[in-house]
Amino acid sequence: MNERIARLRAQVAADRGALTRRLDELAATDVSGTTSEDAAYRAAWAAHHAYSALEAILERTARTLEGGLPDGADWHKELLSGAFLDIIGLRPAILSAPIAATLHELRGFRHFVRHAYDGDLNPELLTALQSRLRLVRGELDADLDRFDAFLEDLVAVAPG
Repeated sequence: MNERIARLRAQVAADRGALTRRLDELAATDVSGTTSEDAAYRAAWAAHHAYSALEAILERTARTLEGGLPDGADWHKELLSGAFLDIIGLRPAILSAPIAATLHELRGFRHFVRHAYDGDLNPELLTALQSRLRLVRGELDADLDRFDAFLEDLVAVAPG
């Protein structure tokens, strides 16, 4: 068990590095007041990849600590919703409730980017998403720090 938790912690750290880089890229891309499609696409893909990195953290955690992923067509939504729950005996909440709406919005935007093959990117929507992510970034980092501390404690007490 100790090896599985240590591996999960290392994988979460790698995914978190990707999340940080993509959120930094998204924050640094100016899409407000621009007509540049390049900036909008760069921001959209940064948002897409940021959520994908967060979802990878949640997937790895669900597989390792909870026995698997949610079932059904809405499994992406259920995976994120489950991250806000404290599951007694398994793990604390990974993410805190105040950032739920913004992360669900980011999940929905990622879905749009993946499936809107002929849709145009809306710079106002991207700018609003950037603003909301800036507001919750500190809380997201703090949440992931707490989760890392939980995993670190698990590695220390888990039988080898």
